[in-house]
Amino acid sequence: MSKNLSRTDLLAADQTLIDGIQKNASKLPASFPVGSVTTTPADVVTMLQGRITTGKAVVLAESARTAAVATDRTTRAQSQPRITAFKRIIVAMFLQSPDVLGDFGLAAPKPPVKSAEVKAASAAKAAATRKAKVAPVAAPAPEPAAPAPVPAVPAKPAS
Repeated sequence: MSKNLSRTDLLAADQTLIDGIQKNASKLPASFPVGSVTTTPADVVTMLQGRITTGKAVVLAESARTAAVATDRTTRAQSQPRITAFKRIIVAMFLQSPDVLGDFGLAAPKPPVKSAEVKAASAAKAAATRKAKVAPVAAPAPEPAAPAPVPAVPAKPAS
């Protein structure tokens, strides 16, 4: 009968158990053994109320945590552009002083590393550009002139 219940479901089940004990107190035994300990219905109610109290505290703490996390995320999102700009200014001001940048927890930007494929493509493009600049541009050949029309010879009349 093990079910994966939410904390709210567990709290409701504990409260229902308390309500049942209080409603049917006259029908329950005055005490009963649980292992080596004798327990009364009043002891069970006290334990259940303790569980409800701690469970409610957890629910409130989870709600407070959720609200705090949401507030933190909102604050960080709103302030991020200014913080980023400030960091860039600090890096620009102290680019030549890595010890001062270290005081801010920053480091000078490293030059980007190009992959072999990018370098090869760049070299091929540069070679093609050089070749195109060195080779003379061929002038378009003049179009062949259309043959001159042959004058029509009038036919001679038969004599």
